[in-house]
Amino acid sequence: MADMSIDMEAIRDHRNRTNAFARHLGLVTTELRDGYARVEGDTAPWMLNPVGSLNGGLLYTAADAASGGAASSLGKAVTTVDGTLRYFRPGIGMKRIIAEATIRKRGKTLIYLDVSVRGIKEDGTETELCAGIFTFMIISQTALT
Repeated sequence: MADMSIDMEAIRDHRNRTNAFARHLGLVTTELRDGYARVEGDTAPWMLNPVGSLNGGLLYTAADAASGGAASSLGKAVTTVDGTLRYFRPGIGMKRIIAEATIRKRGKTLIYLDVSVRGIKEDGTETELCAGIFTFMIISQTALT
């Protein structure tokens, strides 16, 4: 999919450095390769909604960050067009979240991605909290802008 000359480490580092909102939430892109990205972050009490579950916006942001990472693995700058996320269960008792995204299809200007967000409890139990499909638009010829 991607050009072999694409520096995935540079793109990953650039995204971690410049995505201030994800960084504020403690979300870090830990893995980036051709058509795939993984974003991880520890949870905190301030991330919970009134019923004690992880806020849906946190999960959506993790999904968006992972999808954007996977899309940018093509070496292009991208922006979110839309995203649909289905929440399966509440994120109660989760100490960490992991979002993973893979490219499903790349068009001339749009990239479609599958994404999943899992929660990890103190005992190491992992649970898929939500999954969806995101669409990104290519806006520049380099992901490092």
